[in-house]
Formats: sequence, C-alpha cells, structure tokens
Amino acid sequence: MRNWLRNLQYRSVHRIANPISRIAIGTWFFGDRVAKNDALDCLACAVDSGINHIDTADVYARGEAQSIVGEFLKSQSRSSLFVSSKCYFPTGGAQHERGLSREHILASVNESLRRLNTDYLDILYCHRFDVETPLEETIQVLNELTDQGKIRYWGTSMWKPSNISAALEICGSNRPLFEQSLYNLLERQVVEPVLYNFLLREKIGLVAWSPLCGGILSGKYLNHIPANSRVTYMPQLLDQIERTRTIVDRLNVLAHQIGYEANHLSLAWLLNKPHLAGLVIGCSSKEQLVSNLHAVELPYTDSLDEKVSQIITPD
Repeated sequence: MRNWLRNLQYRSVHRIANPISRIAIGTWFFGDRVAKNDALDCLACAVDSGINHIDTADVYARGEAQSIVGEFLKSQSRSSLFVSSKCYFPTGGAQHERGLSREHILASVNESLRRLNTDYLDILYCHRFDVETPLEETIQVLNELTDQGKIRYWGTSMWKPSNISAALEICGSNRPLFEQSLYNLLERQVVEPVLYNFLLREKIGLVAWSPLCGGILSGKYLNHIPANSRVTYMPQLLDQIERTRTIVDRLNVLAHQIGYEANHLSLAWLLNKPHLAGLVIGCSSKEQLVSNLHAVELPYTDSLDEKVSQIITPD
C-alpha cells in the first residue's frame, strides 16, 4: 500500500499527542451501504496511507458504523488516532433520545464509547443547534464530560456564527475546537464568507463535510448514472446534477489539462484553504479512497485557483 505521509498535511492540536491529518475518513455508510468487511478494508487503507482522523456519529447506520470502527480500533494504537462522534439526531422514539439535552448527550457519549471500544472521544460534535434545549444545559454537560476525560474536545456542526457566539459567552476556557460544515466547490453559501471569517477570527477550525457534493464533483455523473451509486437512494441529487452539469464539466476539463481528475481538483481546492482544519472523505471501497488521495499531490497554484474561480463564479 502506498504511503501518502509525504504529501498528507497535518495539524497540531493542544493536548493531542500526534498531529491530526487534514483528511478524515468518513463512516456515514459503514454497516449500511458499505458492508462490514469492506468498511474494515477502508479503515485499514486509510491508516496505512497516513490518515489518523476517523469521523463517526451515533446515528450512522443506527450505531453499526461505530461498532465497525470499534472492532478496527482493537488492533490499533488508540492514542495515535483522532476519533470523533456526534450527537443531536434521534437515536430512538422518546423525547429524551434527541437533541442536545443533558440526558441525550450523556446517553449518546456512553453508547458511542461502548460501541467504539474506547475510553474517550477526541471530539464530540453537537450535530446541529438545538433550539429547544437551553444552551447552558448543553455547555454544562460538555464541560462535565471534558472534566471526566470522556471527551477531549467538543465542536459544532452546521451552527450559525450567532449560535457559536452564544456558546462562547458561557463555555469558559472549554471552547469548541472545530465547526463541521457543508462546504465544497458547488455549495459554498453555508461557509462563505461570514462563517469562514468568523471561525478565523475566533480561532475555531473548519472541517468540511461532503467535499465532493455527494459525488457530483467526482465527474462520475457527467455521462450516465452508475449502477448502485448514491443517486439510487438519494434521487434528489438528480436535480442538482443537472443544475451543475456545465460547471462540473468545465472543472473536469480543467483537471484533465493538468493530468488529474475532477475529484482531485475539487479536493485540492479545499485543501488549499489556509484555515481548513480538515475535510471528511467518505468511501465505499479502498480503491475509491486511494483515488481521492491523489488530490494531495495536485500542485494547486494561484493561477489554477484563478481558473477554478472563473468557473464557479462566472461573470
């Protein structure tokens, strides 16, 4: 297996022994669309390639994704990996099994630790902002979990600057480490420019999810819809594929001109963002993961960035 350590970029984080790879492996479909053995192969491929950042959530495949990661962690040095979880979305039908209430966060963390076969989470993301639970209640339990050593850091996902600002006013020194947002060449409106500048000012890292826009930016939908692709269970992508076809085609042509593919160019665009702490790459096979990793070799210059900008923001 090729080692990408020379090209992969890492970020040092206070209280974490090893620098964190800016590319994280996502586990959304592990145990659901991606069978257990294939998922384990993807995880092994990621770690062998130098990725030490594993992104999970309590709701992925109803907990099965975390169980697969937990099985993988048994054969790994836990301290060498940065493992996340998330909490907010319903894990059951009861009122206390959703949101960011004290009861739900505690249950989510304890169950995630059990499934992941670990004593601590490197980061717990609040998966969305909870308008029903007092923010003070959420911050208090996050502080308690940090003091107990069950989580090292906490972060947010898809929170507005106003939401994060409110948390900063009451969280004390236990500030959020990362904000995980939808961010890619086709979907920039959540982050740019307000959230990006806010996070930069507050020194909170930005982690991008869906960096290839559900696979659209890979270029694989330009000529036909592959069998068993994400479109088969997310038909809403069809409209987005048609609306963005011209942009993706032009990005694909530009990538080919420099000897790469559209997915490499799209990921390199993100990795070139100086404040980006990381991006989460999902995969259904180790071959797909390796293909995406070629993005770290792409020489992303100012001239190339200008060409990309002209494509995504035409006059």
